[in-house]
Amino acid sequence: MSLRAYHLLSIGSLTTHFLSAQQVEKAERLEGHWAGNFIRQGNSAQSFTVDINASDSGLVASLSITDWIGYEPTTSKVTITADVARFDSPYGRISVVVDNEYGELVGACGFAQVHLKRTLATACPEVLRQTHTFDLGDIRVPGSVVRPSGEGPFSTVILVQGRGCGTQAGWQRLPEEYAMRGLAVVTYDKRGGVGEARDCDRVTIAEHAADLMRVVDQVKAIPGTGAVGLIAESAGGWAAYQAAAKRPGTIAFLITIAAPATSVREQQSDCATYFVRDELGLDDRCVQEAKRYTEMQFGTDRAQVFAELSTLLDSARAHGWIDVLDASDIPTSEASVDDLWVRRNGYDPTDDLRSFRGPFLSILGEQDNIVPWRENSARFNALFEANDTGHQEVIVLSAIGHGMEHGHRARDLGFSVEMNAWSTYFKFDRVDPRPLERIFTFLKKNGFVQ
Repeated sequence: MSLRAYHLLSIGSLTTHFLSAQQVEKAERLEGHWAGNFIRQGNSAQSFTVDINASDSGLVASLSITDWIGYEPTTSKVTITADVARFDSPYGRISVVVDNEYGELVGACGFAQVHLKRTLATACPEVLRQTHTFDLGDIRVPGSVVRPSGEGPFSTVILVQGRGCGTQAGWQRLPEEYAMRGLAVVTYDKRGGVGEARDCDRVTIAEHAADLMRVVDQVKAIPGTGAVGLIAESAGGWAAYQAAAKRPGTIAFLITIAAPATSVREQQSDCATYFVRDELGLDDRCVQEAKRYTEMQFGTDRAQVFAELSTLLDSARAHGWIDVLDASDIPTSEASVDDLWVRRNGYDPTDDLRSFRGPFLSILGEQDNIVPWRENSARFNALFEANDTGHQEVIVLSAIGHGMEHGHRARDLGFSVEMNAWSTYFKFDRVDPRPLERIFTFLKKNGFVQ
């Protein structure tokens, strides 16, 4: 035996002896970062991650679905029975068995299989969140600024909420999604929200626009603020148009998501048609009644308005189109007719849209029955062509509804001659990534982000 061979044999013997005295660490610990998929029909997967950490009350799982852009994680306690670990997901309770050799979790959540692997957490760009208070003149409301780390200046967007009572918490993790891509993001509680005596349904679009202008002025004074723009959703677009028209040199760009170019009256009428017919699947009689209801809300004789709306409401409840109406669309007495949301918000954005000549991106959804794309894209395109700036555009994205999300679907793509096979799959519920992609393409093209 050569000296070299003896030397290798000796090392091998020592290593074997050392391992026999040392406990081998199994991959049975649940604490850590896990990544994997919900699996359906064998060929469709929806990715998600789970962070499991120890707490005073035991293990806690925080689950995030990759496709649910901006959603807060689902957090729950982990329970362990025999060899099965259980924790919550938006699709129900997950039950998994641990593979102690390789660090993988295998199981189901009821409607889908589940497979997770222990992995390193993805390193994300650092973002900073700062609390802020905004002075709206007669009241002060809480807000926040989420921005990339560093001194800036950063192009800054103010997120403008749609109709209803909204706090900054309603944006969930969307500000972080924008900030990780180079924007500073401002959110704030709407007037009339939690903790105020005044009902938010009584606040008008004009008042929200005035509040937004005050916020814009205060954001400009925050250190690190670059160009300021607005990203408005749904009815928030109406407030954004007014604010932009009154701050032409201050608001650098506008982005709207599922926001109307039509007047309040037109939008309500269009919604009555599309929502009742396509969303609720009701007949033409119901559509005509819903449209008549919309028109009657603008009537001048309060007694007549209340009487006819009451009759139509009886039919709405009987025939199922009541779901097209918000609580602020329904009068409780003749005296309350003037409190109807549409009567207090008879706004037409045409002049304000004509006056804003900065970069403007409108994103509409093909399946949106609240802000229908045909009427609104036609109006946007006509206004943008008349403005002739070269940096105003409208995009209609396929299959997307008002929330820029699409739910579970069983899909059949038909028979492929090339593949000699049928192509079918299960499409998981997801937030469509195209709006975010198009927003950053637009911002890069116009020089607001790198």
